[in-house]
Amino acid sequence: MHKILLCFLIIGACGGIGILKAYGYRERVTLLEEFIRMTRTLKAELAYRLDPLPELLGRIGDFKADSAHIVCKTAAQLYEERRGRTAADVWKTAVAQVYRGTTLQTEDLRIMTEVGANLGIGSSESQNALLAVHIAELADRLQDARQESATKGKMFTAMGFVIGITAVILIV
Repeated sequence: MHKILLCFLIIGACGGIGILKAYGYRERVTLLEEFIRMTRTLKAELAYRLDPLPELLGRIGDFKADSAHIVCKTAAQLYEERRGRTAADVWKTAVAQVYRGTTLQTEDLRIMTEVGANLGIGSSESQNALLAVHIAELADRLQDARQESATKGKMFTAMGFVIGITAVILIV
């Protein structure tokens, strides 16, 4: 009885490790989806409102509690606290703080940082055009992340259970 329980425990533990590894791929997809939605909201707000940038970012940050909206809220708070810093500096700091330790790739973070590089500079038309470019780049990264999640995520999950079964076979 104990041996059977130990076998199931080994299979479950190895399978769980595989599932945890696969979670990183799903997390990247979720983070990119959230950021694209927030960037679309930012684009619309910039097109139709003439609010000061800290107020605009703060309002967008209050829309939802996901990581992308927290970037806006953090940027608004940093902008208010540290007068004299540019919006690009504040945005870069906010992105780095919020996405520290996530599964986002360097290129994902670069594009996310560039979203804030031209905020508050130039006309709303030029800002909207740049945001449209960044949304398209992020959409391409999202498509790659979905494909990677579908292939590598399933592979790591299956591999975890296969290693567990193999270990049980070797033990028995």
